[in-house]
Amino acid sequence: MVLAVIDIGTNSCRLLIQDIKDGIPNTIKRSIETPRIGRGVHDSGVISAEAMDKTEKCLRRFMEDTSSSEVVRLRVFATSALREAANSFEFIGRIKENLGISIEVISGDEEAELSYIGVSKGLALNSPVLVADLGGGSTEFVWKSNTLVTISIPLGAVRAYENRADLDMIREALNPLLTYKNQIDKLPLVFVGGTATTLVAIKKRLINYDPMQIHGEFLTSQEIRDCIYMLKALSPEKRKNLPGLEAGRSDIIDTGATIVYSIMELLEKDYITISESDILNGAIWKLFEM
Repeated sequence: MVLAVIDIGTNSCRLLIQDIKDGIPNTIKRSIETPRIGRGVHDSGVISAEAMDKTEKCLRRFMEDTSSSEVVRLRVFATSALREAANSFEFIGRIKENLGISIEVISGDEEAELSYIGVSKGLALNSPVLVADLGGGSTEFVWKSNTLVTISIPLGAVRAYENRADLDMIREALNPLLTYKNQIDKLPLVFVGGTATTLVAIKKRLINYDPMQIHGEFLTSQEIRDCIYMLKALSPEKRKNLPGLEAGRSDIIDTGATIVYSIMELLEKDYITISESDILNGAIWKLFEM
């Protein structure tokens, strides 16, 4: 069965097409573009006309891919930016009319749940973990107690960058996590999302992005701190020449890395595991089980 999911995030739009046979997924297509639909949403409260245009063009290309792959089930969902924008209904209606796509705006809790499913399916886990999904507009945390526990914090790489958030502001935004510290401080920390995977790609100096070289890799707090210093010494324009760093993330990557480091510092973690299997994979499995 050929299934597809599209994730409209604050910074990027991503497509995953998989053929699942006998419970085994085979990836047909994985694409990412950075139309940054959430640019300026935190300040203005609305999605700009330019961001709508860029995202619609991206979705049109993705729909061509789903058509050529003979997808039988498709789910399209959006996260933080469309949850917050006052005119998200305008964009959703426009895409429905122009492309025939129905966009779901999912909650932070569902976002976290899908990420947890993606990680649990993608990594061979022998014990419970804490999953952190750092996006452009928010960060979701999820772990398993008797049931799944989720927290959504309005702190993401794009939001923090646009707010010119310094280290103290980032730490303050993460304070709600302290309430749960005794539940999660012994859990291994697994990160999903573009910031974390990009940091691995930079560490490995990947000319061409290869998910197999990202999935399951480790990053130490020292490696992330060194990367932050290196990035801050370069302008966004010069960062575009760094192997492993896509151009659409060059301005926000140091801010995203600072958030990752701050979470590790708060939870006293020396290292994190990176999962390439994330919310997209979790959504595919949910679609498969329908």
